Amino acid sequence: MTSQPLHHQDAHWRASSFCATAECVEVSACDETVTMRNSARPAEIIRLTQSEWQAFVAGVRAGDFDQLEAG
Repeated sequence: MTSQPLHHQDAHWRASSFCATAECVEVSACDETVTMRNSARPAEIIRLTQSEWQAFVAGVRAGDFDQLEAG
């Protein structure tokens, strides 16, 4: 995983349908990587390999990050 202050203008960004604010996590698949950003700070991009992305999604689905929920 790399974190770089990049501007990724050609990306097609998608946000979760559960996001109801202006500060959403957005993702985009580009080449061999998946990029993530906060819509409130679009210049700050995190790039993940496909295997890193798959591991992250599997962890979300398994509830590995549920304890991080604010509330």
